[in-house]
Amino acid sequence: MPIEETVGAMAELVKEGKVRYLGLCEVSERSLRRACAVHPITAVQAEYSLWTRDVEAGMLDAYEELGVTLMAFSPLARGMLTGQLRRLDQLGEGDVRRRYPRSSPENFPRNGALVDRLGAIAEGAGL
Repeated sequence: MPIEETVGAMAELVKEGKVRYLGLCEVSERSLRRACAVHPITAVQAEYSLWTRDVEAGMLDAYEELGVTLMAFSPLARGMLTGQLRRLDQLGEGDVRRRYPRSSPENFPRNGALVDRLGAIAEGAGL
């Protein structure tokens, strides 16, 4: 479905007074620009944390240029940066996080070590 059609349908809801603002989730810069050409987009929801900083590669500039607010999700890297996840078996069999490369049996222990290093840095800074 072209983004223009989707945003066009949502814009009709704004015109009818049923919706005040439009937002998108996990959209590329190209799609965001195409969407904004149809109707102003107020916010984009995107994953953003110390581990997932993809939005810094051009998207933050596009958000600023287009007047779009970033609504970050998973700022604690889907729970990993809390320091509470110590073993892969803490994630249930159906847990969506098991699908991500950072949670593979090879990567999970490496990422746990990175969290430990980050914790030591934070502790050294009194945080």
